[in-house]
Amino acid sequence: MLFRAVLIAAAIATAGIGSASPAHAAPVDDFLNAVHADGITAAKGDDGLVTGGRVVCQLFDIGASRTEVYRAVYENTGLNQDLADKFIKDAITYLCPWQNSVGNG
Repeated sequence: MLFRAVLIAAAIATAGIGSASPAHAAPVDDFLNAVHADGITAAKGDDGLVTGGRVVCQLFDIGASRTEVYRAVYENTGLNQDLADKFIKDAITYLCPWQNSVGNG
């Protein structure tokens, strides 16, 4: 369990690192519009936001619980509780809607 928590935290903490070049398809644009409307920004710009959103999806895909993903986002992004929750919901809604029952429940 500790290893899983460390893996999740590391994934979120490094989400903005690298040269993610997201394709600007409608879901990505919709995700960015939603997080911007929520007042969420990233030091790494929109690429960092998209990378972070995709990490949220990956964490759910590997079986992380809603609580684990929330904790990782909250503890590693500097977002307050409300914004961390909105970020996760936006990621699920636009980047991994197949996780809707797990992440938005």
